Amino acid sequence: MRFIHTGDLHLGRVLGDLSLLDDQRHALDQIIAYIKAYNVDALLIAGDVYQKASPQADAMELFDAFLNKAIFLNCKVFVVSGNHDSGQRIDYFGRLIEKSGVYPAGKSEKTLRRYALEDEQGPIYVYLLPFVRPHNVRLLRPDAEIKSYTDAVKLLLDSTQIDYSTRNVLIAHQYITGGELSGSEELSVGTLDNVDSQILEQFDYVALGHLHGAQRVGKPYISYSGSPLKYSFGECDQKKGVDLVELKGKGELSVTQLPIVPLRDVRHVYCSFSEIDSAQKSDDYIWLTINDELPPRDWYRRAQDVFPNLVRHDVLNSKTRVDRIHPEAADVRNALSPEQLFVEFYSSQNNGVEPSKAQTELFLQLYKEAQLNETA
Repeated sequence: MRFIHTGDLHLGRVLGDLSLLDDQRHALDQIIAYIKAYNVDALLIAGDVYQKASPQADAMELFDAFLNKAIFLNCKVFVVSGNHDSGQRIDYFGRLIEKSGVYPAGKSEKTLRRYALEDEQGPIYVYLLPFVRPHNVRLLRPDAEIKSYTDAVKLLLDSTQIDYSTRNVLIAHQYITGGELSGSEELSVGTLDNVDSQILEQFDYVALGHLHGAQRVGKPYISYSGSPLKYSFGECDQKKGVDLVELKGKGELSVTQLPIVPLRDVRHVYCSFSEIDSAQKSDDYIWLTINDELPPRDWYRRAQDVFPNLVRHDVLNSKTRVDRIHPEAADVRNALSPEQLFVEFYSSQNNGVEPSKAQTELFLQLYKEAQLNETA
């Protein structure tokens, strides 16, 4: 049985004020080509189909055309909602489109939706877990004690009758502990929305969405395919693609990343002003950092002639703050935990003296209570 695993399509997203719809269409066409070339049985879409809960019409039309092309190739499609999606919108006409081979799961339910596929080895069961927060599950199960995202997901799994002696595939859109962030995902501060990977280890393959970088978490079969395109400058160095998953007998699994070649790349360019005029013209999406003490006043207009899709620009010299414009410094700050941010802030206000262990523990206790109240 062959699957293609993708997610975080974010159809309708913009970069700066530039629409990425043509870039997304180009990427989706490559996925369709892979479905045909590898005779793929099912397409697994792990959430964040759209950039926002009320997507624009052209984004919805693009997704509709994509599904129709996949179905035409006799490829079944399984899709869960992500934190950017409207669960009701993903579920809209769900019973009707199931007859065409598209199986959506948008809203949280007491148990996971399950669908059966069949190959020469027997049945493969596909379970759909849309993005959930603890308060979503509390509404479904007010009798249960749910303190964390792990508790919420575990309760849904335990409430679903799953025979782990057979082959089982889970599609989910959650942040799994240990996953590497790209900076463009919407996560709770301090990643309190994480889910322990151990509760997923009995599945034969876990198709994850939410993190934009392709990676395996905990086990080789617990996998983020990553987004098919670069959606922020924090993703400049990532290699984008989709996962081709081949599941044979129980425990026989192979995963191969198939590359997606972008219509336009996303790049951060460092150069002096004198190098702009001689630079090769490019339609890529560019963050341009000029290394000059005194660039001429018209440098931005001349830069736009070379980089018409100039998304962001700044100047790096002795008068500008490096930590404000240098991407590595920004990424480091974004990756700090609440405890690290508290220690840094406390030290800055107290002449370099770090807080005591008791003060730090008190902060973390108050922070956790605030987060639980937010999700209640």
